[in-house]
Amino acid sequence: MKRNLFLSSLILLIFVSCNLVKSQNSEVFKSVEKGIYLSGGKLYQYDFTKKETKYLAISKDSILNFALSPTRKYIAFEKSFKYFNTAVNTNSIDSMISSTAVVVYDLELNKNVKEILPHQSETINIDRWVNNDELLCTSGYAFAVMGWYSYKINNNVKLLNYGKKTDELRSTLFTKDFRMKFSVDSLGNMHMFDQKFKKEKIITRTANNVYDIEISNNLKYLTWFEIVDAYNTVTKQTSTNDVIYLKNISNDSLVKIYDEAASGKGENKCMKFSPNDSVLSIELGRRLESLNDTSMAVESLQRIKLINIFTKHSKTVEGFDASWINSGQLLYSKSDGLYLYDLKTDKSSLFIKQAVNFEPFKYGQ
Repeated sequence: MKRNLFLSSLILLIFVSCNLVKSQNSEVFKSVEKGIYLSGGKLYQYDFTKKETKYLAISKDSILNFALSPTRKYIAFEKSFKYFNTAVNTNSIDSMISSTAVVVYDLELNKNVKEILPHQSETINIDRWVNNDELLCTSGYAFAVMGWYSYKINNNVKLLNYGKKTDELRSTLFTKDFRMKFSVDSLGNMHMFDQKFKKEKIITRTANNVYDIEISNNLKYLTWFEIVDAYNTVTKQTSTNDVIYLKNISNDSLVKIYDEAASGKGENKCMKFSPNDSVLSIELGRRLESLNDTSMAVESLQRIKLINIFTKHSKTVEGFDASWINSGQLLYSKSDGLYLYDLKTDKSSLFIKQAVNFEPFKYGQ
């Protein structure tokens, strides 16, 4: 009985893994040649061709987090920042307050081009790049987000964004050549705007909150997630679900590929298509059983869902910060380092110790 159960489980595992990579055609796709990651407060560049690691000396301060601009011209990073508490009439070390600041570094000119410093008792954190010249940051106090600011890199413009404006920025997507823009208005309508020919049309309508739009590399598929209130006829209670849709822009078809209990209202899902656009990676948080359950490790609260958009088969990997290396492999972070996951073998292996947040920097064939 146990042997039959083991064989059944093994067959199921092989079936799921094979179906996850199914529909990947034989076309040659670009894979990552170089990437940047964070380790011990410093940034490093890894060369997959030479299998070499290079230290990037762009800051003397300890780096906490970073994000590359869409064209890889800029890198924004968070650094530790200390300042004297003005409420205390002393300049002693004991009166200093620890905070975070954001710096934007030009990788082509090799110099800092912008520094965003916090006000009294404030922390500044990176939210996302809106486009190659605009960075969206959060401002907070005591670990609570109080507002969003967007910064223009090439000038001193600082825009305070609350409410609808913030949602619009967080629900805006540009294609890599910046020709096409996708955005959601206050009514939930998703617009596609061709900036070259100045043409705009509504490609879908929804009454729900829309977040985190992502488009495939071949510009054929569009995906996003909505926060939906679902009524259970058995329990007669209303719950909140995360629903992810996939739209084929060419034939206007729309399918639901994910529908589960919400992992956090407004939480960024970090959806990414594999290089050949057959598999979608989705970063999800996991709900705690109780508010007192704080003993779980960071990676146990986060998981990566891999969904084949053609077969709908899926696989879940425990971790965060997923990044595709090629169409069959991706890197993701855990507490002890960067792990490499292979879709065909359904196996993970430690790739770089004590490293997190890998981002592709340069692509090759």
